[in-house]
Amino acid sequence: MISVVIPLYNRADLVLQTLESVESQDLKPGEVIIVDDHSTDGSLDVVRRYAARSPLSIQVLSNDRRKGVSGATNAGVARARGSLVALLDSDDLWMPGHLRQVTEALQAHPEVEIGFSAFDFFGTANDLKPYQAAFKRSVEMCLREAFEQDASDLWLSGPSLLEFLLARGFAFRLQASVVRKTVFDQRRLSFNEDIEYTQDAHFATLAAHHAKFLYVNRLGVRIRRHEGNDGDHAYGSKIAESYRVRAQVLKTHFSTAQLTSGESRALRMKRQELLTHVMRARSSQAAFPVRARESLQVLCEFPSMGAMKSGLKNLLDR
Repeated sequence: MISVVIPLYNRADLVLQTLESVESQDLKPGEVIIVDDHSTDGSLDVVRRYAARSPLSIQVLSNDRRKGVSGATNAGVARARGSLVALLDSDDLWMPGHLRQVTEALQAHPEVEIGFSAFDFFGTANDLKPYQAAFKRSVEMCLREAFEQDASDLWLSGPSLLEFLLARGFAFRLQASVVRKTVFDQRRLSFNEDIEYTQDAHFATLAAHHAKFLYVNRLGVRIRRHEGNDGDHAYGSKIAESYRVRAQVLKTHFSTAQLTSGESRALRMKRQELLTHVMRARSSQAAFPVRARESLQVLCEFPSMGAMKSGLKNLLDR
């Protein structure tokens, strides 16, 4: 019934703890699909040895070249045979009741397509405490503005979910999610392999156009923060390029959609926010003609006082 998909890249020192957290589930998955994204640290050997002795049904796939986390996840989802797909990163940990509590919630609400557990953060990252606090506030705001509680104390998304995700961002984590396979097969959604930064938020936003979400307010996932994901410095130029692709895909995806006035306004502001970041990134340390061109492109697409102020600031900053 449940297929677990784990993209893996250079986590030889952490992936065994992740797999043990899957094995400790009180509701066992039908299969675990690990997609090694051309690791160079022996991760593939580690998971193969584990698969040989584990009571779980484990498939280990290996990419012959780096495809990124989105490409590895897509490969795993394509192989999944379960009606439910549970996503997990190779350095995070599930609490023993995670699969059971989200699966039971989805069974009780067949109209809902994506379920989430509560999550927290642990690890050695310098930003752990502020990161934890920021996400706690985001989840509370999301539940308050875009969800309603039912009689069984589950939180179910309301009609303002898409507008909230566009305006405020994605508060939950896909490592804490269980997704009906129909989201991938019938909705024809996948992870965009040209987006290497905030790809989860992008996927959730597109899914929210049609799908309902639910949230189980019980801890299900512990997300590890360490030097490999401490802050955004590791992404470099991938941030601006990912934002550029996100802005274009949002425009295309919703071009023929019937949106509410609030959703249309939030979509416009999200695209302006993304492209303003691209403008600033491309203009950083660039000559005046480059800064002028980048500023003009944003102003032409979003003729507004806000875009004009951003453009002028971009021209004047050095």
